[in-house]
Amino acid sequence: MRCQECGKQLTNKDDAYGHDCEVGMNKTVGMVAMMGDVIGGETLKEKNAWKTRMLKAGLSNKGLNFPDNWEGGIKETEKKKRLNKALKELMK
Repeated sequence: MRCQECGKQLTNKDDAYGHDCEVGMNKTVGMVAMMGDVIGGETLKEKNAWKTRMLKAGLSNKGLNFPDNWEGGIKETEKKKRLNKALKELMK
C-alpha cells in the first residue's frame, strides 16, 4: 500500500493512519489557513492575521519565515497576495 499523498510505500494498512506524511500535513495547514477568508474576520487585516497565525502554528518548525517588516511594514493587500501565493504552493 502507498500513501496517497506522498507515494511512500507503507508496510501495512495501519501505517496509513500513523504515517507522518509531510505532504498531507502541508495541505491540512493550507486548508485551515485558507478558511481565514471565510471565518478569519470581517476585514482584510483580520483575514490576513488568521492566515499568518495558522501558517506559523503549522509550519514554523519546518523553516517557515516571514519578512522582518511583516507586522507593520507591508500593506494588507500585498500581504494577501503573498499569503495566497504561498498557500497555493503549499496546497500542490
